[in-house]
Amino acid sequence: MKETLGVMQRPASTGSVSIRHERRALWGGLTMGFGFGGLFDSVLLHQILQWHNVISARVVPDTVGHLRTNILADGLLSAAMVVVLGIGFALLWSASALGRMPARQLIGALMLGWGGFNVYDSVVHHWLLQLHHIREGPGHSELAYDLGFFLFALILLGVGAMLIRDLRR
Repeated sequence: MKETLGVMQRPASTGSVSIRHERRALWGGLTMGFGFGGLFDSVLLHQILQWHNVISARVVPDTVGHLRTNILADGLLSAAMVVVLGIGFALLWSASALGRMPARQLIGALMLGWGGFNVYDSVVHHWLLQLHHIREGPGHSELAYDLGFFLFALILLGVGAMLIRDLRR
């Protein structure tokens, strides 16, 4: 054991164990970030602000039946994101037996995953399938809100990549 600033640290592992640990931890952080991004979107934009639902551009919630269909789709998204979070946590947990992931790298991985969810949501749900837009309804520029959401995704990806890249140097 090596002492640095009064803290005992394990010696750095060599070979494939540390590379495997690093990859598993990174994938765990990315997966958790993706799940967190989806859950954050579902809770904030769907439930609290009620700006849209997962399929609200295709099934306009103008009747009780359509509203129930939209709420079910939102619930399925939330449930799927909880599963994704669980998978990411399991990956991080399994990697923790091999060593520790630096906080900056974990935060960077979480930001990359969250940004990845937002890019996926923007490209696939907003633009290709047109299932919903960030802010729907009269008086709101759907494109402006969608582009703002996409810009936020790019910022998350950029900052996350910088945090991880800085550790590689």
